[in-house]
Amino acid sequence: MKNKFAVFIQQWLADQKGLEIDSIDMHANFFEQGWLDSLGMFRLLVEIETTFAMETDQLSLFTDAEPNIASLASALSAQGKV
Repeated sequence: MKNKFAVFIQQWLADQKGLEIDSIDMHANFFEQGWLDSLGMFRLLVEIETTFAMETDQLSLFTDAEPNIASLASALSAQGKV
């Protein structure tokens, strides 16, 4: 089962890039796929913080999480429990 962050990120990318949600691989590198760049990543994290009323450690998300939806969602879940 996908966590709430994974579902949100997948839907956000589909909306932003005009993609079919089913075509977005949760384990694909979103930089290599052209779905996000560093500014897009920042915009996504701001959307997540606003939507879920949370603060994230953006630096650690940029450096520690693998650049894919599954890894980012997992890291966000861990941060949300702190």
